[in-house]
Amino acid sequence: MYTKLLSPLLGNRIQPAQKFPQIRLKAKEHYQLTQRRRGFLSLSDFQDDNVDFIQHEYQPGQILEVRREDQKLLALGAFEPQLGRVDLFHTASQTPSAMLPVISEDFFTARLRDLRERRHQDLQQCRFTNTYRMVNGAVDGFPGLFIDQFSDSFLRVIATSALAERLLPAVSEFLLEHRAEELLLDSPTLGDRARLSFTRPTLTLPNIYVEGGVQLPWPPSKANRQPTLENRLLINPAHRRARHLLREISAGKRVLCFNDRSGAAALNAVMTAKQVVVVGADHAALEWTRSALLFNHGAPIFEQCELIQLQALKELLHSTFSLGMPPPEVVFVEHDSNSLATAQQWREFLIGMMSKGLLCVGTILITAQEGHPLGVADLSARREQRFQQESPDSTVSFGDMSPLIMSAAEACKLQARVLRTFSSSWDFPTFPVDDPSCFSHVCLIEEPSVNNLHEVDKGKD
Repeated sequence: MYTKLLSPLLGNRIQPAQKFPQIRLKAKEHYQLTQRRRGFLSLSDFQDDNVDFIQHEYQPGQILEVRREDQKLLALGAFEPQLGRVDLFHTASQTPSAMLPVISEDFFTARLRDLRERRHQDLQQCRFTNTYRMVNGAVDGFPGLFIDQFSDSFLRVIATSALAERLLPAVSEFLLEHRAEELLLDSPTLGDRARLSFTRPTLTLPNIYVEGGVQLPWPPSKANRQPTLENRLLINPAHRRARHLLREISAGKRVLCFNDRSGAAALNAVMTAKQVVVVGADHAALEWTRSALLFNHGAPIFEQCELIQLQALKELLHSTFSLGMPPPEVVFVEHDSNSLATAQQWREFLIGMMSKGLLCVGTILITAQEGHPLGVADLSARREQRFQQESPDSTVSFGDMSPLIMSAAEACKLQARVLRTFSSSWDFPTFPVDDPSCFSHVCLIEEPSVNNLHEVDKGKD
């Protein structure tokens, strides 16, 4: 029974209520809500005696009334001391009367139902796609909860906050009612490799999900036991537009895909490209790409597409290594939390590729970077803890990526022109203020201008 896995969470489910403990902000801190449009408030924004009382009397995930110093109600939020904040999920302006709504599991499942229906309608405009982010945390009124729907049958649910964990049983029941067959769960209590399967007496749906007409196999149960941050057999839906653009510009060209998660970029490229080479260090991921190519196109596809495994990035850049084809005309490079995430790692990679001639004049470069793992800011701390010895620096941000690419090109006496940038491909109900959590850059490598060439030579002198 699926409740066995969720049993540690069943005793802390949300009970219907309309009145909650109050927590008061310090003077003038209420401007954080309107000026910065933040979905949370730091505990340091509240009066110290209030915070001490709440910490002593209530458990993490407790729903609170957030009030100004003059007692005016501003919002409802969840107490998250382990994250050092109060997550907001309902503002007073959302309630037309002075009466607070009844907060219960039904309150959140109704919100979840509206999100699912609205995004399903939006998705119908994207032909042949059933993969998208159904719930995107606080911007959707679910602080700490992220749901990636790969199909009606297969979903990934990430809960990073105590409130999100309290909602997991209700969310699982809702998804079960809507034909879910397998959920990948990630939460502080359940860990990062939990899997919830629902047994059905009827015929199950095909074990595939679709993005832009590309059919991707759903990994078997054993493969889905991998930790969330290490599971590269599933795509990151945030980069959908970058993969679609790759398909459009690859027509008749030679394409190199590096660190390709689940083979999704290669599957898009082979639909139009003349030749595709997929390079990666993970044997299991390459074999998964091979099976996905066979599934979509059959064995003849390997006359057009080649997969190459490397022990490390430096092997690709070694002087004796050869791709077995002329320099690629399009290069797609995807983030990897361990080997290609920080500014230093990206710079070394790009300079190495340019020095070896794999990025040269006329090449189109597409980079797909995760500012936060899978677009979830709370997972960054886990990523830094897990990969601390290999890459202690933080991941490169959206604002730093363009200058980094240009600087690497200038170091190799080339010039990179940014043609286009993409933010996360999922829908936002309000325009985000912060930098995108996942993003892509499309660049054209060109000959340097006379001024740039002079500056490089002068710098060497």
